[in-house]
Amino acid sequence: EQVALPHDVDDETEFRAQLKDLAKDSFDLLSGALRLRLPPSVEESGLLDGGFDLYGRLVGMFELNNLEIFHSAEAELGPVEGTAFYPLHSCMNHSCDPNVVMMFCDDDDEEGANGDPEAESYRCYAYATRDIGEVEEVTCSYLDQDQLQLSTEERQDLLRDYGFRCRCKRCGE
Repeated sequence: EQVALPHDVDDETEFRAQLKDLAKDSFDLLSGALRLRLPPSVEESGLLDGGFDLYGRLVGMFELNNLEIFHSAEAELGPVEGTAFYPLHSCMNHSCDPNVVMMFCDDDDEEGANGDPEAESYRCYAYATRDIGEVEEVTCSYLDQDQLQLSTEERQDLLRDYGFRCRCKRCGE
């Protein structure tokens, strides 16, 4: 329920059913692997029993709050390299007239995961696109640049899956 509907999907019911089946399969694999490795006290607590609903919600929230990471040299023009969750970005509200743009940087000169100098490390930065007033909310856009050029009605339709109606100055509300 939390996953945004991709724009190229014709049948929402079928898409969500397939997504739920995929999530159920991944949850079964994860919980099966955890049951083999967790101490008996955790297994006896029933922590993993009936956890599919929570797991599905967490995956959905990640999907709604992640950022696509593009190849650095190609910026947003090239293929997606992956996705990541950044707490700063996930706490920002949307505006169709944002005052920051979110950018990531692959820090080649810094150590990656677990201090491994070979692992890639990506950091997310919020860059101001204009002066931001002292009491003005810092906002980013959940839409890409092309989508921001659409009509208000079309933008509202794209934002529907996020569970709110945009009321920014640009939308006139």
